[in-house]
Amino acid sequence: MIKPTVLNTRPKALLKVTHEAFVKQGFRVIDFPCIEIVAGINSNTINCQLAAIQAQDVLVFTSQHAVTHAFNSFNKFNIANNTVVIAVGTKTAQVLEQNFAGDIWTPQQQNSEGVIDLLQGLVNCPSIKLISAKNGRSAIRDFANKQGITFEQINVYQRQLPSINNKTVKLIQQALPLYILATSVTTLSNLQILLKTILTDLTTQTVICASTRIAKDAQHLGFNQTINLDTADPELMAQQLTASKHN
Repeated sequence: MIKPTVLNTRPKALLKVTHEAFVKQGFRVIDFPCIEIVAGINSNTINCQLAAIQAQDVLVFTSQHAVTHAFNSFNKFNIANNTVVIAVGTKTAQVLEQNFAGDIWTPQQQNSEGVIDLLQGLVNCPSIKLISAKNGRSAIRDFANKQGITFEQINVYQRQLPSINNKTVKLIQQALPLYILATSVTTLSNLQILLKTILTDLTTQTVICASTRIAKDAQHLGFNQTINLDTADPELMAQQLTASKHN
């Protein structure tokens, strides 16, 4: 039996590696990036925020884009080796290793919930600096507020709608049933905008989610069938999706 097609919604920078991971597991893949990654709006503000980071701050890099845009934006950005640094995802940690020589913590659950688990285990956490994009990661902010921890989100990049190819839209419609990758809520929101002409068909497809939170939000957006894999790592997602079909 031919496995259903995976709709690869990752940004262009992550499109190829995600495509290859699912093809390796025997899936057919249609690349349809739902997010375009660009630099943050106000570089002066971003540079001032990065320059103000102290060694005692706990830094959380939410993605590979957060790492690359932070260090590309501010060439004097330097993290003290004794700073507690958390990277969401093994790929994020690998990119960060090229710019930081200290220890990097990677949560077992590669999402906001996993970050919170690590934060709860810290003996000393006076402040959290989230290196990210605008919006998202509200769970980490809410955790900090409840614990009385100073919190700042530094938006070093932003997400925007990409342009679409009508031929690809037709290909997607012809390829049903689909597995739709969802590594963020923004991905699904943008998908609904970009593919509004076939939205009714899409809401009956299975959404592969990177966290419990995304799975819940997917259902609120009208996607009834979800699978939560608790990771955004493309290789792990492909492996776990394959394993779930054999159980």
